[in-house]
Amino acid sequence: KNIDRDIILNVNVGTTVKGAVDNLDRILRILDKLQVPRSQYYIHCDGALFAMMMPFVSSTKGYDVSFEKPIDSMVVSGHKMLGCPMPCGVALSRKEHVQKVETHIDYLNSVDTTITGSRNGQLALYLWYNLRKKGIHGIKQDVRYVLIISIVWDMLF
Repeated sequence: KNIDRDIILNVNVGTTVKGAVDNLDRILRILDKLQVPRSQYYIHCDGALFAMMMPFVSSTKGYDVSFEKPIDSMVVSGHKMLGCPMPCGVALSRKEHVQKVETHIDYLNSVDTTITGSRNGQLALYLWYNLRKKGIHGIKQDVRYVLIISIVWDMLF
């Protein structure tokens, strides 16, 4: 009915309470079936919780989220799975969208691509430190531990 209208989709990649994950591949098949042109939809993936875990969970086939697919942006949190001591995260977006918000800052002779015009450098250091400290092996161990705890919790309650 409203096929001529632009579409903005938020794809959940692990909700905080139940861990629900939307099937991105299914959503893309529906858009294709409806013949919605790529220029007419924007897909944002909210991976605040589960996106850091997803690469290490074998049962996510068909739910993979990647910029190799036609998604436009994604967020991940550093204070959830990585354990940074303060709320922080990273927003990733395709370059064509970032360029729409960039502003030239004369006194810096540089371009700013943050929405607010500023960012907390300390939080970036926390993210970098935790990624370096844990490494892929450490994150994989954390994911295994979380999954084991959730299975035990489910059996007990």
